[in-house]
Amino acid sequence: MSTPNLVSYRPYRLEISGLLKPCAPFHIGTGERLSLLTDDPVLREGNDPEGLPYIPGTSLRGVLRSHLEREAPLLGCSQAAVERLFGPKVSSGVSAAQIARGRLFIADALPVSGVTSCEFRDHVRIRPEWNAADYGAKFDNEVVLAEDAAYEFFAVYEGDGRDDEELLLLRELVRYLCEGELRVGAKAGWGYGRMELTQVSYREFDRRQPKALADFLRYRAGDKLPALSQFDWPNWKPLRPDGVLEPFSELQLTVLLQFEGPVLVKAAFPPEPPGKAETGQAHQPERYGEIGWRQADQVFVTTAGGRHYLPGSSLRGVLRRRAERICRTLFNSVGIAEVLFGAVRASGGQGHKGLIEVFDGLLCGSREWVYLDHVAIDRITNAAVDAKKFANCALASPLFRTEIRVRFTSQSVPALALFAFLLRDLMEGWCWAGSGTSRGYGHIEKATCENVRLNLLRSLGWSPGDCFTQIEYGRPGRCLYHCDKVTEFSQLNGFWRILDEHWNCLLTEIKGEQ
Repeated sequence: MSTPNLVSYRPYRLEISGLLKPCAPFHIGTGERLSLLTDDPVLREGNDPEGLPYIPGTSLRGVLRSHLEREAPLLGCSQAAVERLFGPKVSSGVSAAQIARGRLFIADALPVSGVTSCEFRDHVRIRPEWNAADYGAKFDNEVVLAEDAAYEFFAVYEGDGRDDEELLLLRELVRYLCEGELRVGAKAGWGYGRMELTQVSYREFDRRQPKALADFLRYRAGDKLPALSQFDWPNWKPLRPDGVLEPFSELQLTVLLQFEGPVLVKAAFPPEPPGKAETGQAHQPERYGEIGWRQADQVFVTTAGGRHYLPGSSLRGVLRRRAERICRTLFNSVGIAEVLFGAVRASGGQGHKGLIEVFDGLLCGSREWVYLDHVAIDRITNAAVDAKKFANCALASPLFRTEIRVRFTSQSVPALALFAFLLRDLMEGWCWAGSGTSRGYGHIEKATCENVRLNLLRSLGWSPGDCFTQIEYGRPGRCLYHCDKVTEFSQLNGFWRILDEHWNCLLTEIKGEQ
């Protein structure tokens, strides 16, 4: 006979439903490379190449469990409540009879409309010694676009009643989803996978009550019962000190990147097939760029909908290489850079996810083209090589708006301090992005932070300075700060001093070890 704590079917039932709307492209891979079209296809229903992409419930559960394991002490919940909600983790020495199903069920999120847009995106690995593309290192992956997509979200909690400790975790779960903090799938560091839960509704049944049991049976028989748009959640409990993992603090910035001169992030294919396109006329020089965009060998990348964007992976790669150079110069090691940006799994070792996310930058204002001709030079004759002329069509001094988020704990503050160096260089015009940088392309003249948001654990004891305004915040154990329009890095001096102290301590420690 099963013991009571292993029984998952309980009298109290709470259903949570809504629509998950992607705020950015996402990629949930198949784990196999069986596609002739791309190196990394997305997961589709029935593993059918023509099937619709969907979001597995296991992916949602994994992300939500990871978040709640960190947040539980701030909510006043024990780790035992997390295990009751999701089920205990399987470990060696645990028999199948001791493993119970968790109290929370999350269904696969299927597309609502039955139509989703996908595209293939090209990427290239950068070789650190060259700070340029490595030979044979091009790859692509398939992503599901955010345009007009929506996915059904359905979760069921079965417990003992409204006094369950797990309801505090569910309250945080709903907040986490509704505020767009969910990142699902691969490559969150590139800005993929951000989603927001909308149109949330609830159905509650306490099946110990005769009327509620009758309502539940009619509902299961197919009767439509009205759903609640609001739910009366229990209040947070006092903080608990028994957390296994420290909750994340967060720095989030909305950044305007002003480029100077031509910028080119190459698209895989021209937007229109070349053919008998019209040519430029001397009396219409303003059309050179428009015509060149259809004729050039290399053009600026666009989404499937025709919008130009600065890929988050491109900007993230630029910042990573700069961070590695800083670390090699000061420490003769890239360890801190790998904490910030993540590390791939090597033979005999383990990979880990980075702390930084860089989202795609969207073009602000109208586009302006610059059409440029080039020719390869023969190194022996020092003259043009026959049949080696090529052209590209770049954007002229564009302005992109992007978002950058860095999550950190007290143990990873040095990585946040390293990001401060990168932000300073970005704001002061020391970074280049895209291809052709040796020709003068891609110079980021300046970066302006439209707003800066700091979500800090109170236990850190940080006061970020006078430029930040503290905002009333309902989440326990946290302080929220906000700062508008940062045009100079010096405006963040109050926050920078905190990081500088940690950075100098790290330098002293490493020099002592050497």
